[in-house]
Amino acid sequence: MSGKHIFISYIEENRDIAEKIWDKLTEKGYIPWAYTKNDSSKWKKQIVRELQQCDIMILVFSKKTDEKANKQVVKELGLASEYEKEIIPFMLDDITPKDIKNEEIAYEIIGANITWINKEESLNKQIDILLNRIEKFYGGNDILGENKNTKLTTNEDPAKIDTLLLTREKGTNWSLSNNIKINDSLAFNIHYYGWYEGIKELRIKLTDINNRVFNKGDTIKIFAEVLSKNLQSSKGEVTIKFDDDVLLNLKHVSWQKNSCKSINCESTINDSIDNLFNNQGLYLGDIPKKDNNDYYGNLVVQYEVLPIIK
Repeated sequence: MSGKHIFISYIEENRDIAEKIWDKLTEKGYIPWAYTKNDSSKWKKQIVRELQQCDIMILVFSKKTDEKANKQVVKELGLASEYEKEIIPFMLDDITPKDIKNEEIAYEIIGANITWINKEESLNKQIDILLNRIEKFYGGNDILGENKNTKLTTNEDPAKIDTLLLTREKGTNWSLSNNIKINDSLAFNIHYYGWYEGIKELRIKLTDINNRVFNKGDTIKIFAEVLSKNLQSSKGEVTIKFDDDVLLNLKHVSWQKNSCKSINCESTINDSIDNLFNNQGLYLGDIPKKDNNDYYGNLVVQYEVLPIIK
């Protein structure tokens, strides 16, 4: 396994977990790197070099990571994404991408191959699951039998959906916000992910808010649902509040089967967009089994937020 470099990113409060992962990786013959394990006076340059040569970044993530909004973690995530490295978040708390408050971190890990800590299983078991994913990334054997249509942990559904709300004023970058006002551009990033032997007839449904008028102070819940022939239905929801009297106008729908980190993801949709808002659902086709047996994608539905003409 010489040359299989893995970068570990973490905050000081999670150092003990990072060290356990380090030890396990070393036992398996990988070459892990983390700042405290390799101290250097030129640590900034060293971090860049290690991220350039690694294949995988493991982000040891907890609610503390989110609360602290650690700048170093954000920089490391950004570089790993820029260098197109495989990012595997190792989640220590019961938290999903839609729960993450730090916008920069949420942006980088949308679509990532996440490993959750299941409180009913030991930490060593969860690290074994992490190692199994790393082994499969390098083309090795499925040592835990994850390809047998079984859930990886008991708190993961065969399919799971996060509905992230993205807004921006004209000319500004996208951000997460639940308060909508005139001149915002509003988008629902419907992100689905899971582990299965492929998806049959993937369809997605979303609450229809096109050409609807909302008054200042109105609060509504928007529901999204992932459907297929061989997966359980998965639902997500988001609550938004209107700060002005507005009219919503559907502007753009885009889809990408794999990891999508931009509002401008594009992939062909061969079905009528109207089906997104009815019981039939928008048909996106089949998602074939992948080598690492995971699937994920994003459907981005974008609206203009317009003033009401009185």
